[in-house]
Amino acid sequence: MPKLKTKIPIKMHRDIDKSLIWATNREQGQIRSISITKTPDDRYYLNVLVRREIKPLKPTNKTAGIDVGIKEFAIIHDGENTYHIENPKYL
Repeated sequence: MPKLKTKIPIKMHRDIDKSLIWATNREQGQIRSISITKTPDDRYYLNVLVRREIKPLKPTNKTAGIDVGIKEFAIIHDGENTYHIENPKYL
């Protein structure tokens, strides 16, 4: 950033695929836009919008039932096992 006189330390939220940085074809993906935001408490956020082709998943014959409730956030049953997800109070 040209107006800043010091470097900005960063904390990566997730890794960036190195092939996307110099991508030129549609198979690898393309960086569409980059935006930098400064919050009132002097934090900077860098948002990178990337366009990639999504490979479809292999179809399966499995199903799952999901029950969303108040006491428990969700109960998932896949025909064999039942999973209980606690209800976080902040949600």
